[in-house]
Amino acid sequence: MATLTLNPRAEMTLKDHVKQRADSLIRSQENEKQDWYDIATFSGHPRINFLLSTAAGTTRPKTRTLYDGHATRAFRYLEAGMYSGLSSPNRPWFKFRLNDDALMDSQPVRVWLEECEEIVANLFAGSNFYRVARANYGELGKFGNAAGVMDEHWDIGIVCTALTIGEYAIGLSATGDVDTLLRLCTMDTRQMVQAYVRQRDGSMQWDNVHSTVQEAWNNSNWSSTFQVRHLIEPNDEYRDGMMGAKGMRWRSVKWHVGDERAGKLLENRGYHEKPFWAPRWKVYGSDTWGMGPGADALPDMRELQMQAKRKGEVTDLIVKPPTQGPALDTKLRPGSHTAMANMDAGEIKVIYTAPYQAIQLVGDDLERCKRAINEASYADLFMAISEREGVQPLNDLESTLRNDEKMTQIGPVIEGVNNDMLAVAVDRGFGIAMRGGLLPDPPEEIQGMTIDIEFVSVLAQAQKMQGMGQTERSLAFIGAVAQYQPDIVDLVDGDALVEDHWERSGAPAVGLRDKKAVDDIRAQRQQQQQQQQMAEM
Repeated sequence: MATLTLNPRAEMTLKDHVKQRADSLIRSQENEKQDWYDIATFSGHPRINFLLSTAAGTTRPKTRTLYDGHATRAFRYLEAGMYSGLSSPNRPWFKFRLNDDALMDSQPVRVWLEECEEIVANLFAGSNFYRVARANYGELGKFGNAAGVMDEHWDIGIVCTALTIGEYAIGLSATGDVDTLLRLCTMDTRQMVQAYVRQRDGSMQWDNVHSTVQEAWNNSNWSSTFQVRHLIEPNDEYRDGMMGAKGMRWRSVKWHVGDERAGKLLENRGYHEKPFWAPRWKVYGSDTWGMGPGADALPDMRELQMQAKRKGEVTDLIVKPPTQGPALDTKLRPGSHTAMANMDAGEIKVIYTAPYQAIQLVGDDLERCKRAINEASYADLFMAISEREGVQPLNDLESTLRNDEKMTQIGPVIEGVNNDMLAVAVDRGFGIAMRGGLLPDPPEEIQGMTIDIEFVSVLAQAQKMQGMGQTERSLAFIGAVAQYQPDIVDLVDGDALVEDHWERSGAPAVGLRDKKAVDDIRAQRQQQQQQQQMAEM
């Protein structure tokens, strides 16, 4: 009689599951690696070691000779612009708020939320989060993908790790969100022993690792390397209130690739919150990997290097043209003198002279490539003042319209980074601070409520402020009409406009009084006006 297995996973060990999942995720990289390698090469990306061993043409050197560094600088502008515009450590870039407007009008609630904001911000500032974030912005701009991991640390609170392209793979949920991360790690002998063998009491548990690790340790081969894989995914065995890994919403499993012992893992633990972020620049359809400005600029980066090399060749042909004549044991340097016998004297002739117009033609192609790279990498957005064409200053309206036009182009990217990266990091930091006892006790009226994250960075605020231009022009029009019809101002709700502008600009919440205080002030002013009128009567 046939048997029906209700849970196929029950017959599969956890190690078998993570290995099969890892193999599937790694295969998703194959169609992308060649483009990643080319983008890394032509943009001067320093970390391409993981791409060298698997990209097509493994005999290529680690770096190619670049004849022009414009692409490297353009992507550096993009990285710095996103870093300072989205999550600068020098100004607040996130706020906590509640969906209930009545509770947000409460002074104790606002004070508690601002205290939590400051604590989480200090937690980020005291760690390496901002260094990792900047590296992620650079990877995101070039390759369209980035990834980072945030772990708890007993001393400094949090420790973040930036992953470079090629050393990780991602998986998607049914909704298309990134919910799985596979890290491809390389650890040497000392790292393996420190992480998995040596215990707190000083004892050595060699059964935790493969015998090759102990052999390398006994032979003092400290530089021997071992391939370790780390899979983070939603925990389908999660049970609320349970101890250990099953009580964590996210599963974290590490294993040694060379260790074939059945069911043997280096680590099986978990996380309360999503511990990693993996933003993507833009995604087509159901694709796993995203595409970024680096892919758009790749043809221009290739042509830039070719044209830069040609420009150097044309310049050499003009400055040092090829010659023919008698055999001379000399170099044609300015001011040099070579003595020759009469029998060896002869005329030195130039074989070919390149037209001087060639330099201008090639130079025009170079400038065209540079402009195309600036547009693809959004360098013209972040260097709008320095790279502005013309000498006449733009008026305020034209400047505003130009900035609004550029913000509409990068707006979807800002929203993606906020949701897929920064929101994950803030949620993770808040959870770590809460479990560490760093946060004050919340007011009773908000116990158990969900806290929303609002982003108030420079780019987020610029995106929100796009609609303020229309409001200001509308108010100017109403002011002009009010000169002829004063009661037209009754159509305008000044309180609503001020609150909207205050929120869009990211001004501190303590700057606005709550509605009850405003009503009291207005009632008192109205009473004083009535008393004054009665006194005059």
